[in-house]
Amino acid sequence: MASLVCATCRKLIPPGTNAIRCTVASCNTGRMKLRFCSATCWEKHVPTARHRKASYVVEGAASAEPVAAEPVAAEPAADAPGAEPDKS
Repeated sequence: MASLVCATCRKLIPPGTNAIRCTVASCNTGRMKLRFCSATCWEKHVPTARHRKASYVVEGAASAEPVAAEPVAAEPAADAPGAEPDKS
């Protein structure tokens, strides 16, 4: 297996070590298969990728379960245009 390169910081991810893969399909199709060296690098990727429901999977680990991420973007304010009025 060839070495991978982190999509954010460009560090080499040696074969046999854990790599983080974004679970969003557009990040894993075609020639662009994004891998990250740490959760911090993956978190830096999320705001620029504009994912709706972002999570990641640790590859190479014993369990490859998706990890839900904290929401990156703030929720719209109640008085923002398009927000539903309070019905109290």
